[in-house]
Amino acid sequence: MTTSKALASVSLILRVPVVARYVGELCLSLAVMAAVPAVVALALGETGMGLRFLVMGALLAGLWGWSRRLPTASGLQTNEGLAVVALTFLLAALASAWPLAGAGLPLIDGLFEAVSAVTTTGLSTVASVEAHGPAFLFARAWLQWYGGLLIVVLALALLVGPGAVARRLAGDLDPEDLVGSTQIQARRSAVIYFALSAVGFVALLLVGVDGFDALTHTMTAISTAGFANYDNSLAGLQNTAAEALLSVLCLAGAVSFALHYRIVSGDYDRLWRDERIRAMVAAVLAATALVALAMMLVDGLDWREALHHAPMLAISAQTTTGFQTTDPAALSPAVLLVLILAMAVGGQAGSTAGGLKIFRVMILLKLLQVHFLRATIGRHAVLTPTVGGNRLEDADFRSAAGTVALFIIAVMTGWMAFLFYGHDPMAALFDVVSAAFTVGLGAGTIGPDLEAPLKLVLCALMLLGRLEIVAFLILLYPRSWVPSKPEKQ
Repeated sequence: MTTSKALASVSLILRVPVVARYVGELCLSLAVMAAVPAVVALALGETGMGLRFLVMGALLAGLWGWSRRLPTASGLQTNEGLAVVALTFLLAALASAWPLAGAGLPLIDGLFEAVSAVTTTGLSTVASVEAHGPAFLFARAWLQWYGGLLIVVLALALLVGPGAVARRLAGDLDPEDLVGSTQIQARRSAVIYFALSAVGFVALLLVGVDGFDALTHTMTAISTAGFANYDNSLAGLQNTAAEALLSVLCLAGAVSFALHYRIVSGDYDRLWRDERIRAMVAAVLAATALVALAMMLVDGLDWREALHHAPMLAISAQTTTGFQTTDPAALSPAVLLVLILAMAVGGQAGSTAGGLKIFRVMILLKLLQVHFLRATIGRHAVLTPTVGGNRLEDADFRSAAGTVALFIIAVMTGWMAFLFYGHDPMAALFDVVSAAFTVGLGAGTIGPDLEAPLKLVLCALMLLGRLEIVAFLILLYPRSWVPSKPEKQ
């Protein structure tokens, strides 16, 4: 039997009613997502947007009610769990597109803002966010905050029972650090998420940021998303202390929520011994130093100005947040290249950050180390590679390498599309990487005049990056839907 036929014989197709049932269960969480900006918009007198969100919330609630009639399954297949995750985020984006377009945007731009929001990216095609009312600004920030973790956490903790679907949906909760059941960990993550948001909000108020700016910027910082209320991002706040606080919040959002739980539990001794913590600190410091050096040597900035902008840009890129105090489009290719590398690495697994994740990069570096060591030790010597105290298996190496390969293919494909349209190669690469790793920093190619096909390319990259590609590929894989034909004898 050939390899393809062997795979076909054991492939499990998606059971559409089962997938629809679980997606429908999550529609109640999405209805809540739509209800909050509806209430805020109506309270602020922006009736058009408020009614659009209200209609979408009612439709989502109706889908939840309809799904209750569908059959459940005692065991959910891996591909079904991945499909549920992918369809949930896709549905969240589609449900938010029409309401956001109610702010006077073309529908495609409304879709772009919605995808950027629920994937916690932060890229925007809006010419001037300051020209829009507070309901629009709140809706974008809320969708980012909700998409950062709560779509998953509320579903795990409140809506979906234990089992395979919970484990699939827990992909962002760092399975290695799960304490107790998935639902318990989800509830703990939700409490930490609320607590960090509350602390950030109060802290910004204390340094003089007004209530609305403090609320929206806290939501976008802790979700490592990056939508700001000003065209020049954080520079519009004109508050250095607020910039520093938001940098801390970005770092908090990019750290595993299991780690936050350890801190709350008083498990301090284990923190610095963790290789992943040291790697995160080292990555941020290295990116900051390289960005500052490039700004001074290549861009000709004064050292004071470089030391002001470099930490914010480096942290923003490393945590995949997207805040900025200076326009990346005005910076040299040397600075952009450093930021591209930082964006690609990203934050920790189990956080709201995007990127390849620190843990996965460490696995690849460990793979290189093992490769070199094997050339210097005896044939029968046994190597036991570990990261963060966890022993690595061959499956870990294959998974990390496969994910990196898929991201490279996605980035190269998106970049090629921009090059076909004649965009500047370096700026296009920067913006494609920013979309694929859900960062939100932009180098100037993205705006209202960007070609419609390229807007759709970026939307696809943001969705692929939010769920690390595999979940959406499951939806496109023919064997997920069509049973294989029996082999002729």
